[in-house]
Amino acid sequence: MQALRAIPSIAWVPLFILWLGIFETSKIALIAVGVFFPVYLGVMARSCRSIARSSRSARTFRLSGPAMIRRILLPAVLPAYVVSLRVGLGLGWMFVVAAEFMGASEGLGFC
Repeated sequence: MQALRAIPSIAWVPLFILWLGIFETSKIALIAVGVFFPVYLGVMARSCRSIARSSRSARTFRLSGPAMIRRILLPAVLPAYVVSLRVGLGLGWMFVVAAEFMGASEGLGFC
């Protein structure tokens, strides 16, 4: 994942045009890639690494799988997920504008 994250998101533009054409599919893929990495890495860095201690104590108390998800995983991951979604939303708008300038046949980039 880190290798793909190292590629600047705007550098994906020529690849998506080459692979998916100049139509709407390439624009949607650009926005999805631009938003995916901040959300994924934000959740992984902030919350999933800190759950190991809590999961060990949950196993000690013999919590079942669904109870462990409801009582430990969801409360631990949700704040980081919301913050990462907020960052992703801001970046998503930036990529919408960048995608519109990518050979658009309608919208902002069509003159």
